[in-house]
Amino acid sequence: MTKPTPDRRAASADIAVPCRVVSFAQDLVAPPVYGRELAYTIPGATFEVVDDARHSGYLGARDERAAPRRP
Repeated sequence: MTKPTPDRRAASADIAVPCRVVSFAQDLVAPPVYGRELAYTIPGATFEVVDDARHSGYLGARDERAAPRRP
């Protein structure tokens, strides 16, 4: 049985450094909706989505298709 993920929203709200949350468009493990929620809890954070990328999108070749976009 898996343990539930702890709620870290209160801790995220205490982050006081500039942050950018990046999500991958086709990530089935951590979809962009979760990245957007995380960015919302961090004061002043920005949120971007990398198109044509799955969960391990950061391992792929960087080209014009993998450029982040602002939602």
